[in-house]
Amino acid sequence: MHQTEIGYRLGLPDIILMIGVLFGSFWFLLAVCNASTDSQAKLVIYQDGQVVQEIEINHKEMINLKVISGQMNIEIDPVQGVRVVNADCPAHICTHAGLIKQAGETIICLPNKVLLELKGSRNEYNAISY
Repeated sequence: MHQTEIGYRLGLPDIILMIGVLFGSFWFLLAVCNASTDSQAKLVIYQDGQVVQEIEINHKEMINLKVISGQMNIEIDPVQGVRVVNADCPAHICTHAGLIKQAGETIICLPNKVLLELKGSRNEYNAISY
């Protein structure tokens, strides 16, 4: 690099790096924006191994499910995904699981024997898929 009175001039490697960072940022933004739930997605709720409900995810909805230890509140949002808002279980692990958005993702509440699973037309693959 050549030094001037003000500082350093940008060389070809610097310009290539800046273009790479901009391209990477754009790609990341595009991936995040496309992470919304599948338009064909539905939530399947299992309780004690049996299907209790199948719900199409096409509008905002709050489901109140009667479970072993009391009540479980499930929030459905077609843009954000599905999450357990509140559950009457000792550890509240299901409420800390966060949002599920892609087909194949699940939330499990062991004390209440409840499984929430998203099913849809496109299954996303992850690092452990072979």
